[in-house]
Amino acid sequence: MDNIEKIVELGTKQLSFFSSGKTKDIRFRKRSLCWLKESIRNNDKRIAEALRKDLNKSSFEAYATETGLVLHELRTHINNISGWARPKKVGTPLFAMLSKSRIYTEPY
Repeated sequence: MDNIEKIVELGTKQLSFFSSGKTKDIRFRKRSLCWLKESIRNNDKRIAEALRKDLNKSSFEAYATETGLVLHELRTHINNISGWARPKKVGTPLFAMLSKSRIYTEPY
């Protein structure tokens, strides 16, 4: 199996997994984000070395422009994902005034 076939197979598996609905669960999403955050922390020296080899970035620059930014975004998402996923109350049109309207966000 060549690399293209492996990539296509991986994409098919990922799409199938997403279609299963397991990624909609907030706990699953938080665990995945925490796992990613820990993976980055555990491999920060390897990431910095790769950035040095590829882009000639110092370890400080690698953290300041790459790793640190991603870790900050991960913390933000982990802390806020529950609130972001809650249904949002919105105004109800006049023709449906006896009902309540909400927006349910869905992960893409």
